[in-house]
Amino acid sequence: MDGPRYCAACGALLEVAQVENRQRSICRHCGHIHYVNPIPSVVALLEQNGAVLLVQRAVEPGKGNWCLPGGFIETGETIADAVIREVMEETGLECRPLEVWDVCSDLGGFYGDILVVCYRAQSLGGTLKAGDDAMHLDFFHRDNVPRLAFRCHARFLEKFWRQKLAFHPHH
Repeated sequence: MDGPRYCAACGALLEVAQVENRQRSICRHCGHIHYVNPIPSVVALLEQNGAVLLVQRAVEPGKGNWCLPGGFIETGETIADAVIREVMEETGLECRPLEVWDVCSDLGGFYGDILVVCYRAQSLGGTLKAGDDAMHLDFFHRDNVPRLAFRCHARFLEKFWRQKLAFHPHH
């Protein structure tokens, strides 16, 4: 089992046991159960003239492939604050998170299990420039999306364009 070997509460060696109908790390000394949870992350769906902003990844996982701007939520940060920070770091744009668009679980990936929260966001300005772990960025329409790094991002984009076509069937 992945995770720490020692108890965060008392420092004793953890054991793996059946707890709450699952294999979990437990401290036999103090009874503390170590829960392993998915890592929370965010991505932003920024639209301009029917195209969506994507960033080309400069790092693994998915180096060279494209994705929505985003990343992990930091401790002490709200989900909306994480969207604002990640968009600024990767694209140079200021944004306003509008609504949660969708949520997706990415299990067993590079960093383990990840919970991805996708926000629709509005650009408030700034200078469009690849930064942080992005090497390029551009706006893409549905018919020219490059190879995507993550399954959840493909799901978010498909939902976005499906809904767009439902409201504007002649576009």
